[in-house]
Amino acid sequence: MVYTRNVAAPDYGAKVTGRIEQHTFGFFVANDESTTFLVPGNLGSSIANVEQESLNLALRYRYDLSEQLSVGWTSTLRDAEGYYNYVNAIDAKYQLTDNDTFRAQILRSDTQYPLDLYKEFCDDNCEQDEDYSETAIRLKKTEAFSGRAYRVSYDHEERNWNVFLNRNSQGAGIRTDLGFGSLADRHQSVVGAGYNWYSENTWWNKIRLSGDWDISHNDNNELIEKEAEVYLSMNGQLQSYFKIGLQKRDKVGLRDDPSKLSITNNSTLFTEQQGSVYFEMRPSSSWYISAFARYGDHIDYDNNRLGKQWFVRPTINWSVGKSLQFKLRHTYQNLDVNSQLLFAANLSDFRATYQFNQRQFLRLILVYSDIERNQQNYTFDVDASSKGLGTQLLYSYKLNPLTKFFVGYSDSAYQDDVLTSLTKNERSVFMKFSYAWLN
Repeated sequence: MVYTRNVAAPDYGAKVTGRIEQHTFGFFVANDESTTFLVPGNLGSSIANVEQESLNLALRYRYDLSEQLSVGWTSTLRDAEGYYNYVNAIDAKYQLTDNDTFRAQILRSDTQYPLDLYKEFCDDNCEQDEDYSETAIRLKKTEAFSGRAYRVSYDHEERNWNVFLNRNSQGAGIRTDLGFGSLADRHQSVVGAGYNWYSENTWWNKIRLSGDWDISHNDNNELIEKEAEVYLSMNGQLQSYFKIGLQKRDKVGLRDDPSKLSITNNSTLFTEQQGSVYFEMRPSSSWYISAFARYGDHIDYDNNRLGKQWFVRPTINWSVGKSLQFKLRHTYQNLDVNSQLLFAANLSDFRATYQFNQRQFLRLILVYSDIERNQQNYTFDVDASSKGLGTQLLYSYKLNPLTKFFVGYSDSAYQDDVLTSLTKNERSVFMKFSYAWLN
């Protein structure tokens, strides 16, 4: 319900949090020169922007009736000219036993969108049915509207096994614009369990077998997704961890008629089968390595068809003494459709941090992307290649855990079929100071 990074350009802001005996509270307020929020749907979401200054407010209160039972209330507000979103929620947590936990939350939202905002999400100003998108339809509201949602979960935890049940229900009208609400008109049920084996005299110390099954429908009870997955993991020496998984998912693709929100007889149900493996280890205090790989079916959402995807992400961290640390992570992803390459993407993220002492550090970040596309395998025009480079240099000084000073520089560069070399398109210098009075 609350994701404060949605406030991108504030002139002022304040936050107060605290606890007095059984009462816990939080308060956040800030303005925003330009208001950005997610427009949720049941097949995806989009980012909308209202070029108006907004007021942003969040309130949180929790009362602990006992060590086992607590109840809470949360309210958020975003308000601008021609737009508002108000959300109120109550929640409860009850520890039935040492092993059983029950949680519940109920939300209601009230929203008003600017009348013409939906036109920004049409291909041709919404003049014909095929120009529409799910986002445009959900934004096209001539009057204020409301929505409801709820979440219920039950968890049972034992040393050797666990089981959980979840229900997450979001009506078509629910909006949580100060939070990160990416789904609406979607209701999901999940059931899962796991079993653990332990050993003290072998090279491994824990093996876990787990899995879950979930199903999602919209308000009209039309199937959106059904998924089953199972995982086998193992913890071993040198802080090593290994995990393999299998997943089967039935999932709808794009709507055939984008002017209608219906799913049955208006979309294709694809079946994805995937396998994944993950490994991490700390061979010494100076080194950490990890790798994740996944292969299998994946929907090509650009062209509404099924393809085969490779996804690989290795990571290496190296600490040189107590002051200097290097982190390198590379992501490779490709998608083949009709036995031909659709695209191949590489993303490299390099970070170097020098810790002068406990109070201050200097950090350099370099992020490089390189994407190649097979233009003949797309159903619309795309660039054959695109590249990007982002750079950031940051200095931080910390007086205490809540009083910090940041100053930094960042820039970005871009290259596509028109630009033959990396060309800088943005530069910025930033500074932030926060101060807390501590007793």
